[in-house]
Amino acid sequence: MLLGAAYTACWFPLLAPLPAPAVLLPLLPGTVFVPLLTVASLTVNTLTPPGTSTEAVGWMSSAIRLGLAGGTALAGPLDGHFTVPLMAADGCALLPSSSTTPAPAPAATPV
Repeated sequence: MLLGAAYTACWFPLLAPLPAPAVLLPLLPGTVFVPLLTVASLTVNTLTPPGTSTEAVGWMSSAIRLGLAGGTALAGPLDGHFTVPLMAADGCALLPSSSTTPAPAPAATPV
């Protein structure tokens, strides 16, 4: 959760309308993104039953993309601020890691 908050906070300096810092400031969230994604993937792998981690990581990846798409759709009416889709994707990425109850194992199918 702390990495997600740090990732979101790293985007706020980019709200300044100054063009010179906007060239270097995107490095801030980039330094937090990989650790955030790694922790989210490891958390999903830990919470899923054996044999289902690939599907679970796929769901997490889809949730991130859904957050980006929804945030991008909201950014248009909000004057195009790019922080909206990034914070929405961040929130969607953290949803799977906020659960502490693993999903039930799939039922075995007879051959």
